[in-house]
Amino acid sequence: MVTFAAKYECSYEDCQTEIFYAFNISNSSNQTIFYNLTSLNSASGDKNGQVIWTANNSSGSLNPAQNVTVLCTVQCNNGGAGESGVAQGMFQAGAAPLLTLGGQQLQFWFWTSGVNTANQLINICDTDSFSITENTDAQNNATGNGFNIGLGGGGGALTTDNICIQVFDEGTSY
Repeated sequence: MVTFAAKYECSYEDCQTEIFYAFNISNSSNQTIFYNLTSLNSASGDKNGQVIWTANNSSGSLNPAQNVTVLCTVQCNNGGAGESGVAQGMFQAGAAPLLTLGGQQLQFWFWTSGVNTANQLINICDTDSFSITENTDAQNNATGNGFNIGLGGGGGALTTDNICIQVFDEGTSY
Protein backbone atom coordinates (compact mmCIF):
# COMPACT_ATOMS: atom_id res chain seq x y z
CA MET A 1 0.00 0.00 0.00
CA VAL A 2 1.14 3.48 -0.75
CA THR A 3 0.67 6.03 2.02
CA PHE A 4 -0.43 9.47 0.78
CA ALA A 5 -0.57 12.38 3.24
CA ALA A 6 -3.92 14.13 2.91
CA LYS A 7 -3.95 17.68 1.56
CA TYR A 8 -6.87 19.31 3.29
CA GLU A 9 -8.40 22.41 4.80
CA CYS A 10 -10.65 22.51 7.85
CA SER A 11 -13.13 25.23 8.67
CA TYR A 12 -13.49 25.06 12.42
CA GLU A 13 -16.50 27.40 12.49
CA ASP A 14 -18.76 25.08 10.50
CA CYS A 15 -16.80 21.83 10.98
CA GLN A 16 -16.38 21.43 7.24
CA THR A 17 -13.38 19.56 5.86
CA GLU A 18 -12.17 19.67 2.26
CA ILE A 19 -9.75 17.00 1.07
CA PHE A 20 -7.95 17.62 -2.22
CA TYR A 21 -7.10 14.84 -4.68
CA ALA A 22 -5.20 14.91 -7.98
CA PHE A 23 -4.94 11.72 -10.01
CA ASN A 24 -2.11 11.95 -12.54
CA ILE A 25 -2.56 9.12 -15.05
CA SER A 26 0.16 8.53 -17.62
CA ASN A 27 -0.03 6.10 -20.53
CA SER A 28 3.46 5.03 -21.60
CA SER A 29 2.18 1.84 -23.23
CA ASN A 30 1.52 1.16 -26.91
CA GLN A 31 -2.23 0.70 -26.37
CA THR A 32 -5.13 3.04 -25.64
CA ILE A 33 -6.25 2.79 -22.02
CA PHE A 34 -9.46 3.95 -20.36
CA TYR A 35 -9.99 5.63 -16.98
CA ASN A 36 -13.19 6.17 -15.03
CA LEU A 37 -12.94 7.62 -11.54
CA THR A 38 -16.69 7.99 -11.02
CA SER A 39 -16.76 4.83 -8.88
CA LEU A 40 -15.31 7.13 -6.19
CA ASN A 41 -18.39 9.40 -6.29
CA SER A 42 -19.92 7.70 -3.25
CA ALA A 43 -16.68 6.52 -1.64
CA SER A 44 -16.20 9.28 0.95
CA GLY A 45 -16.05 7.82 4.44
CA ASP A 46 -18.51 10.55 5.39
CA LYS A 47 -21.80 9.28 3.94
CA ASN A 48 -22.91 12.91 3.65
CA GLY A 49 -19.63 13.83 1.97
CA GLN A 50 -19.75 15.29 -1.49
CA VAL A 51 -17.20 14.50 -4.20
CA ILE A 52 -16.73 17.42 -6.58
CA TRP A 53 -14.80 16.88 -9.81
CA THR A 54 -12.99 20.09 -10.74
CA ALA A 55 -13.18 19.41 -14.48
CA ASN A 56 -15.36 17.22 -16.67
CA ASN A 57 -12.58 14.72 -17.17
CA SER A 58 -13.39 12.12 -14.50
CA SER A 59 -13.53 9.53 -17.28
CA GLY A 60 -12.02 9.17 -20.71
CA SER A 61 -9.36 7.47 -22.79
CA LEU A 62 -5.63 7.97 -23.15
CA ASN A 63 -3.79 7.12 -26.31
CA PRO A 64 -0.13 6.09 -26.11
CA ALA A 65 2.10 8.89 -24.75
CA GLN A 66 -0.88 10.82 -23.35
CA ASN A 67 -1.55 11.76 -19.75
CA VAL A 68 -4.27 13.46 -17.76
CA THR A 69 -4.64 15.07 -14.36
CA VAL A 70 -8.04 14.59 -12.76
CA LEU A 71 -8.79 16.89 -9.81
CA CYS A 72 -11.46 16.45 -7.19
CA THR A 73 -12.35 17.75 -3.76
CA VAL A 74 -14.21 15.84 -1.08
CA GLN A 75 -16.34 18.18 1.02
CA CYS A 76 -17.53 16.85 4.36
CA ASN A 77 -19.70 18.29 7.08
CA ASN A 78 -18.67 15.58 9.46
CA GLY A 79 -18.62 17.46 12.74
CA GLY A 80 -14.97 16.63 13.22
CA ALA A 81 -12.06 18.98 13.11
CA GLY A 82 -8.43 18.18 12.43
CA GLU A 83 -7.25 14.68 11.58
CA SER A 84 -10.35 12.85 12.82
CA GLY A 85 -12.49 14.88 10.41
CA VAL A 86 -10.04 14.19 7.60
CA ALA A 87 -10.00 10.44 8.25
CA GLN A 88 -13.80 10.34 8.19
CA GLY A 89 -13.94 12.11 4.82
CA MET A 90 -11.22 10.30 2.88
CA PHE A 91 -12.06 7.71 0.24
CA GLN A 92 -13.07 4.25 1.47
CA ALA A 93 -13.51 1.82 -1.44
CA GLY A 94 -12.79 -1.90 -1.46
CA ALA A 95 -12.34 -2.48 -5.18
CA ALA A 96 -12.80 0.69 -7.23
CA PRO A 97 -12.39 -0.09 -10.96
CA LEU A 98 -10.50 3.02 -12.08
CA LEU A 99 -8.69 1.79 -15.22
CA THR A 100 -9.46 -0.57 -18.07
CA LEU A 101 -6.34 -2.04 -19.63
CA GLY A 102 -6.65 -4.38 -22.59
CA GLY A 103 -10.32 -4.97 -21.76
CA GLN A 104 -9.69 -5.86 -18.09
CA GLN A 105 -10.54 -3.61 -15.16
CA LEU A 106 -7.75 -2.63 -12.78
CA GLN A 107 -9.13 -2.07 -9.30
CA PHE A 108 -7.82 0.05 -6.44
CA TRP A 109 -8.45 -0.22 -2.70
CA PHE A 110 -8.76 3.12 -0.83
CA TRP A 111 -8.63 3.00 2.96
CA THR A 112 -7.34 4.61 6.15
CA SER A 113 -5.64 3.06 9.14
CA GLY A 114 -7.92 4.57 11.76
CA VAL A 115 -10.00 7.50 12.87
CA ASN A 116 -7.17 9.84 13.88
CA THR A 117 -5.09 9.89 10.74
CA ALA A 118 -4.50 12.19 7.82
CA ASN A 119 -3.10 9.41 5.63
CA GLN A 120 -4.95 7.97 2.63
CA LEU A 121 -3.78 4.42 1.90
CA ILE A 122 -4.17 3.05 -1.63
CA ASN A 123 -3.43 -0.39 -3.04
CA ILE A 124 -3.68 -1.84 -6.52
CA CYS A 125 -5.90 -4.91 -6.09
CA ASP A 126 -4.54 -8.35 -6.87
CA THR A 127 -7.00 -10.03 -9.27
CA ASP A 128 -7.08 -12.88 -11.78
CA SER A 129 -5.80 -10.46 -14.44
CA PHE A 130 -3.26 -8.43 -12.42
CA SER A 131 -0.61 -9.51 -9.90
CA ILE A 132 1.19 -7.30 -7.38
CA THR A 133 4.96 -7.15 -7.91
CA GLU A 134 5.89 -4.50 -5.32
CA ASN A 135 4.02 -3.22 -2.27
CA THR A 136 5.68 -0.60 -0.06
CA ASP A 137 4.66 2.65 1.64
CA ALA A 138 6.07 4.54 -1.37
CA GLN A 139 5.30 2.35 -4.39
CA ASN A 140 2.73 -0.26 -5.43
CA ASN A 141 3.35 -2.05 -8.73
CA ALA A 142 1.38 -4.64 -10.65
CA THR A 143 1.70 -6.57 -13.88
CA GLY A 144 -0.82 -8.33 -16.06
CA ASN A 145 -2.79 -8.39 -19.29
CA GLY A 146 0.25 -7.06 -21.19
CA PHE A 147 0.88 -4.09 -18.87
CA ASN A 148 3.05 -2.94 -15.97
CA ILE A 149 1.32 -0.47 -13.64
CA GLY A 150 2.93 1.77 -11.04
CA LEU A 151 1.19 3.66 -8.24
CA GLY A 152 3.15 6.26 -6.28
CA GLY A 153 4.15 9.89 -6.21
CA GLY A 154 5.80 9.90 -9.63
CA GLY A 155 9.08 10.99 -8.04
CA GLY A 156 7.31 13.80 -6.17
CA ALA A 157 5.59 14.15 -2.84
CA LEU A 158 3.34 11.35 -1.62
CA THR A 159 0.27 13.51 -1.04
CA THR A 160 -3.36 13.12 -2.09
CA ASP A 161 -2.89 15.97 -4.55
CA ASN A 162 -0.12 13.98 -6.29
CA ILE A 163 -1.41 10.43 -6.86
CA CYS A 164 0.46 9.10 -9.90
CA ILE A 165 -0.66 6.05 -11.87
CA GLN A 166 1.75 5.09 -14.63
CA VAL A 167 0.96 2.46 -17.26
CA PHE A 168 3.69 0.77 -19.32
CA ASP A 169 3.88 -2.18 -21.68
CA GLU A 170 4.66 -5.41 -19.84
CA GLY A 171 8.40 -5.94 -19.74
CA THR A 172 9.10 -2.21 -19.58
CA SER A 173 10.71 -1.02 -16.36
CA TYR A 174 9.24 1.79 -14.29
